[in-house]
Amino acid sequence: MKAQHVFFIRGLSTYGRDVAKWSVFDFGPVYQHIAHALTERGLQFHPVLGLGAGSLPEIGERALRFLDQHPVWNDPSTDVHLFGHSAGGLVVRLILPRLKRPPLSALTVATPHRGSVLAEVAANMKEKNPGSELILRTFGYNLQRKRHFFDELTPENLQRVFSEQMLDLPAQVKAGSIVCAAPREQWCLPLKAFYKIKAFDDFRLPSDGVVERDSQPWGRVIAEIPIDHFRQVGLFRSGRQFEFLTEAIAGYFKSL
Repeated sequence: MKAQHVFFIRGLSTYGRDVAKWSVFDFGPVYQHIAHALTERGLQFHPVLGLGAGSLPEIGERALRFLDQHPVWNDPSTDVHLFGHSAGGLVVRLILPRLKRPPLSALTVATPHRGSVLAEVAANMKEKNPGSELILRTFGYNLQRKRHFFDELTPENLQRVFSEQMLDLPAQVKAGSIVCAAPREQWCLPLKAFYKIKAFDDFRLPSDGVVERDSQPWGRVIAEIPIDHFRQVGLFRSGRQFEFLTEAIAGYFKSL
């Protein structure tokens, strides 16, 4: 069977890092567990690195440069695919029409295609829940300095971005998505602790803890898996649900 090369665009962070790091806790490259799982399942895995921080179009430009300069992506004898996690899936959608070489397929996992209500809560927290904003600032996270990041991911702004861009998916590219949501009692401990903050009391939509379930479908929905947002990248004792997720991802790419 011909090798399938998967290029991974990570979820975006307000720090623009390629590692999963919060405060003094460093969990290493955010893609490492997914890379291991997909490689074990026979795929050739390539993380798209150096995305940095900034607006979605700025990050998209860096992703385009990375792919346009990558020898495997530019080798016509290879089969290449794009895979975006979380807001990385939005970057996938932005760059697809501009790639010199379209991939065979594009898959997004837990991507807020219709925007994130949670981002809206974070963007407006200082005005609507100043006490919660102060708690986060006390722990070293200044929402006001990061507000542009959350503003960009609100439903209203994403609708504007994608309507203004007038993006058309190349006809030969197969588009798919995996939808993820889980009951709160099944979330990992860091997510449960995060939701102790009062500002999130009214956030009760079915979600994976970060992205609402109804925002995630794009193209053909190939699976729905009850797994929270952090465990989707293999953090916090991800267990069987992570295995189900990576099996679904590998199965999708290998079936094309």
